[in-house]
Amino acid sequence: NYIEQIGRYSLHLSTSKSGLVVMFSVGIDNFSESSTHRVYALATTGTNSNSTATQIGGDIPSPYIPSDSSTTMSGEGNRIAIASNVANTIEPGSVQVFDYDVENKKYDP
Repeated sequence: NYIEQIGRYSLHLSTSKSGLVVMFSVGIDNFSESSTHRVYALATTGTNSNSTATQIGGDIPSPYIPSDSSTTMSGEGNRIAIASNVANTIEPGSVQVFDYDVENKKYDP
C-alpha cells in the first residue's frame, strides 16, 4: 500500500530568502524511483497570522536521490538545484537545476 511520507528516511529542505517559499523531499522510501521534491509558497492572511501553503508547480521527479544529497533554492524561489552523490557506484554524482516557468506553472530542467 503506497503511503507518501515527508522526510521519513531523510529530509531535503530548502527555503527562499524570505522563508515564504519552501522545497522538501517526498517519497515512500530512501533511494527509490518514487522520490520527488515539492515547492510550496506560504501566505499569511489577516491579522491573526493564519498561514496557508499552496504548491507551486507539480511534483519534481528526483528518482534515486540518496540521503546524502542536498538541495538549494534561489533567493526568490524561482530556481532550484538538487544534487546527488550516488553512493556505491562508479558513476559521478549529478546536479539537476530547475527554473520556474511562470506561463506553464511548473519547474523545468
